[in-house]
Amino acid sequence: MNTISRRDFLKVAGVSAAGLALATGPIADAYAPYGNLRMGLQSYTYRNFSFEDALRKMNELDLRHVELFPGHLSHDAPAQEIKDAKARMSDLNIHPDSYGVNGFSTDEGAARKIFDFGAELGMIALSADPSEDSFDMLDKLVDEYKIPIAIHNHGPHHKWGKPEVILEAVNDHHPLIGLCADTGHFLRADIDPIAAIKLLKGRVFGLHVKDFVSEHEEVIAGDGNLDMKALVAELNAQGFDGVCSIEYENDPDDPTAGVVKGLKNVADAVKAVG
Repeated sequence: MNTISRRDFLKVAGVSAAGLALATGPIADAYAPYGNLRMGLQSYTYRNFSFEDALRKMNELDLRHVELFPGHLSHDAPAQEIKDAKARMSDLNIHPDSYGVNGFSTDEGAARKIFDFGAELGMIALSADPSEDSFDMLDKLVDEYKIPIAIHNHGPHHKWGKPEVILEAVNDHHPLIGLCADTGHFLRADIDPIAAIKLLKGRVFGLHVKDFVSEHEEVIAGDGNLDMKALVAELNAQGFDGVCSIEYENDPDDPTAGVVKGLKNVADAVKAVG
């Protein structure tokens, strides 16, 4: 499995070490190459790696934010395992921004375990696949925990695959229930992801940056049908400060080269948009 050094990544991405040094502190919100985006990774990208190895890959990529895939760290894990994972991420200066994708039903006890996990790790959203009858319960929990639920549009045949359906479902519910916009899944459904994000303005709490050229053919983010500059411009216009995770599902045994190129495309778009 190939690795990429910090120096090599900076060369590929066209970012100077001096510029990167501007991003300091426990959470690098103004992370130099990515403007105001909390650029991170959906750890599902490294699903064939252990949690520790996935964190190491993120550290090599100088990514300071992660959306945790439950296969790496679960809300059902023993308390000591969660405590140790929290300490390890802190040591690496990686902040767990989100977790998912989580199913939610009307079972409040099961939902509370997920919210407690998010609160313990300081998450700013939870990506979700809620049942249609779970929203009254979720209204109560997002208000109590102040952690948004971000509904993930999981492809063209999924119940939440269309932004209009998500908008209709959340419109009369708590303002902290909204969208995790997976750009790749919108493209798979022949939906413009920028238009979807515009439609849910004010309720966009997460982003999975992916790219497809057909329903079943994924490419590196920014190399296919995703208009990266238009995406960045719309996020800027909305003042988006939510979870922003690049996700690359190809090459699960060695996805780093695809992630690096996708991150360069994001950085180039940020620079072009200004």
